[in-house]
Amino acid sequence: SSRAYSKIWTERGSPLADITARQAEAMAKTFVARFGESVVVDYAMRYGNPSIESRLTALMGEGCDRILIAPMYPQYCAATTATVFDEVARVLGNMRWQPALRFVPPYHDDPGFIAALADDLTRQVRGLAFAPEVMLLSFHGMPQQTLEKGDPYYCHCMKTARLLREALEQRVAFVAREQGEHAKRPEYWGGYRVIPERMEFWQGRESRLHDRLQYRLLPHQGWIMERLAP
Repeated sequence: SSRAYSKIWTERGSPLADITARQAEAMAKTFVARFGESVVVDYAMRYGNPSIESRLTALMGEGCDRILIAPMYPQYCAATTATVFDEVARVLGNMRWQPALRFVPPYHDDPGFIAALADDLTRQVRGLAFAPEVMLLSFHGMPQQTLEKGDPYYCHCMKTARLLREALEQRVAFVAREQGEHAKRPEYWGGYRVIPERMEFWQGRESRLHDRLQYRLLPHQGWIMERLAP
């Protein structure tokens, strides 16, 4: 609802827009310090503003004839990363003078990305009053047919999870010992697989009660949806 969004809105717009803008500004400072003022760093939203079309046009107007596109999706998926390629191609299709382009590949297994995730989670674990025995990683879900058609998203997510687990194993065990507990895991432990059987979603709207929707996984029937309220 608009009331809920107003609680997290910033002076620069949504949290996503604000964080993305600050990331671009931080990268710009780093690149300028390393390569000089000739490097321009900008950002665009796949859906919304500033649009990819508006920023590509602006960069061309500034004289940028070599542009590196960095889709901010660690794991490749046709529903996300590929749509950036599609939109960039659509925009360039209307340009008589096109820049030279390069695309940053998926970075789901990049050591710097894994280290950044591990650093962040280690900080959060150290701030807890207890030693967690399980860390549950959640990725955006995609239909089974996406994997069957050859999309690497599922495999990329599994590799990110595996590399992050390996990076965290020593750190988490160290934090647990600091807090007077031991991380209890069997020798053959390789992680947890959680298969949900029931999920409930709440959806709020102005001037009405919350919608409560429950999804249950039934044998031989698959997922069914039940409205609990109103």
